Amino acid sequence: MLSAAVFFALMGAIIRLLREQAPHISPFMIGTVRFAVGNLFVFAAFATGRSKARWVNWRWILVRGVMGGIGTISYFWAIGEFGLARGTLFAATSTIFAALFAIPILGERLSAGHWISIAVAVAGMGMMCEVRGFTFTAKELLGFSVGLTWGIAVVSVTKCRETDTSMNVFWSQCIFGLAFAVGPTVYERVLPSGYEWFLLLLIALLAIAGQLCMTSAYKYTGATYGSLVSLLNPVLATTIAIVIFAERPSWRFWVGAAMILLPCVYLSLYPVRRRPGAVPAEVGLTGKGGGNG
Repeated sequence: MLSAAVFFALMGAIIRLLREQAPHISPFMIGTVRFAVGNLFVFAAFATGRSKARWVNWRWILVRGVMGGIGTISYFWAIGEFGLARGTLFAATSTIFAALFAIPILGERLSAGHWISIAVAVAGMGMMCEVRGFTFTAKELLGFSVGLTWGIAVVSVTKCRETDTSMNVFWSQCIFGLAFAVGPTVYERVLPSGYEWFLLLLIALLAIAGQLCMTSAYKYTGATYGSLVSLLNPVLATTIAIVIFAERPSWRFWVGAAMILLPCVYLSLYPVRRRPGAVPAEVGLTGKGGGNG
């Protein structure tokens, strides 16, 4: 799980570097390459017999694919727009949104501790964005769409895993994400240089490596420990942002970050659980493959 957090943090750093050095490379271009490579990986797994192409719960497969695809492209945009530190923290809010969506979708009843954690995290979002007068800018609202869409994706993964394999669930994100990204990419008519192609492929490979490590780790760590370790991603990303990219977050960012991450720790230690008799599921930061690109 630690290696997954490192891979995802490095992926974010490469995206930050690419968006800084080559602003003509859009989030859609990054998404096209990332999802195309992901599809090739899945097809290789199908071809070698490691998994079979079979979707059962089509409705939730569709939700997982659409929300995961949109969230990933939005995440690429957020890093370029807000920087690595804030962009990654926007993604970390998926834990909060997942807990909220678990109520109507999974039929959960949140405890008082869960509601307090969510309230603190919402206040932290405002602190991070330096909100005054209870208003967010349009760009900040779009940044929060990363956590919103990934939160829905996390819960939809829980529904999908009742009937579908992890490879098929991952494939849904690659299929629908590519469908969203390829059109704008073709319209932009941008041809990356050799160096830019290298960075694009590196981003895709780091994303796949992170997903594989995360999925594998849950067999040995359990969801609670795994979710806690995955919180190292925003910590590592912020460290890289400060050391390498000279980002200088304000004190409001640090207070807001603490107000967001601490509730995430609580939700990881005391996850929202499904009713007895249902398929076990815990809603944490990663949601067993819900986000992180």
